[in-house]
Amino acid sequence: MGAAIARRQFLKNAAAVAGGVAGSRILGPAVGSTQGKELIAYYWYVPVFKEIFPQFEKETGIKIVSLGSYGGNPIWWTKMLAGEVWDFFVPSMDWLQRAARADLLEPLDLRQIPNWKNLSDQGKKVTETELSWGSKIYGVPFSMVINPLVWNTKRIPEKPDSWGSLWDPRYKGKISMKDEARLAVMVAALHTGQNPNSPSNWDQIKAVLLEQKKLVRKYWSTHEEMAEMMATEAAWLSQYTDGRVRKLQKEGVPVDFVVPKEGAPATIDALAIPKKAKNKEAAHRFIDFILRGDVMAKQMQIIGYATFNTASYAAVSPELRSKLAIAKEWKFAWRAHLAPELLNKMDSLWLEVKLG
Repeated sequence: MGAAIARRQFLKNAAAVAGGVAGSRILGPAVGSTQGKELIAYYWYVPVFKEIFPQFEKETGIKIVSLGSYGGNPIWWTKMLAGEVWDFFVPSMDWLQRAARADLLEPLDLRQIPNWKNLSDQGKKVTETELSWGSKIYGVPFSMVINPLVWNTKRIPEKPDSWGSLWDPRYKGKISMKDEARLAVMVAALHTGQNPNSPSNWDQIKAVLLEQKKLVRKYWSTHEEMAEMMATEAAWLSQYTDGRVRKLQKEGVPVDFVVPKEGAPATIDALAIPKKAKNKEAAHRFIDFILRGDVMAKQMQIIGYATFNTASYAAVSPELRSKLAIAKEWKFAWRAHLAPELLNKMDSLWLEVKLG
């Protein structure tokens, strides 16, 4: 969609919230209007939602019916296509874009989500560009997951600043990469100065990945596998997620992460409502509840991912606030929705690299 169109729609809704014009529910549902109703939730971030569900039920009288958690976006996608119904879930950015294009999501009514005001300017921009389709908004940011460069600070004292470190022959046998076609292509594209979502020189992408393969100890598949490799120093350099790095730091592993100067792949896990949801008003109210600073702070404290919610930073300790701050100089390569043929091309290339 055009950013200008999205911005006009976003600001139009915002003005309605602030000015109290146009519509019978401009400031959201009246207090108590959803009493006795329920909300069917399907989610991940299990520790966070188990913490906030009781608080929401107590404050609103809305009963949470939990469908449990899913292990990845393909799971909820398959269930949604099969006709299963729920009211609230947390899709990742590219899957939200895919679902919006397939007309599977309910456009959000920001008039019912006044706490959207807690989003930073960057968060609002992401909302109106990456979490929108046409002139409608389909999700608001919950957490941001970065795939940065992670390194062992004991073995490599000097902070790396480029993806080129994953091609440095000095670290042969101590480099790892995630066994994921898209992420591998994105990193190789950033390394070679190409568009990470649509490289122009595929031969170059393949060549640098084959070159790197000579230095790689192992392509890791699970977060647990990567954590063990970093903890045992089987790997000194890799891609990972910022939240997982912070978890390792808590456990005393000498690691840190950096968003390289070329930028880093990143995604947003968003708050969204399926089109077939039966309790859309309650879902809007729950999303508004989550965007409250004190509630969103629980995500930061329990899971440890950055957020675009400025009010939540004021609700956490100065130490955590500093640790989860989003630096202004960081550049992000958003994991946007890609056409199936492009994803297939990435898969084929990655298979050729691994077999080559």
